[in-house]
Amino acid sequence: MEIVYLDNSATTAVCPAAAQKALDMMTRCYGNPSSLHTMGIEAEKEMTAAREALACKLDVPADCIRFTSGGTEANNLAVLGAAAALAHSSRYAVTTAIEHPSVARCFDQLEAQGWTVTRLRPEADGTISAGALLQACRPDTALISMMLVNNETGALLPILSALPAVRRAAP
Repeated sequence: MEIVYLDNSATTAVCPAAAQKALDMMTRCYGNPSSLHTMGIEAEKEMTAAREALACKLDVPADCIRFTSGGTEANNLAVLGAAAALAHSSRYAVTTAIEHPSVARCFDQLEAQGWTVTRLRPEADGTISAGALLQACRPDTALISMMLVNNETGALLPILSALPAVRRAAP
């Protein structure tokens, strides 16, 4: 019997090339990339090559790429890091009521630090309209966080259609 997997919004199988590279790194080149021994130096070369390849694909400087151990760490770094960098200008943020718990907890933490956070509620179809996002933005909006695809429902959120309007509204 063939398996049909329909939960790719939450978890997706790793492509064979990525799985093979991970296996290679975990069994052949597993040295600490900060170490000065041969295996560490080789691991650092691999990490540098991966960072540069990703930066090239994203058309950003390589020193902008950060590797994390997983999604929660990445979400914490993105949300709390951006908030720390922007807190001097404003402490107002917009997010959605349907964010992953790791993102929602970041905004709980920001509120505890004195931020004002607007959490947009989804429409009946599970989406957030670009208009609702724009309406929630104020001239002092420092941070907006909205997932692209909801991991529970698969609903697509209007990141690309909202971006131009949000940029025009920014001071």
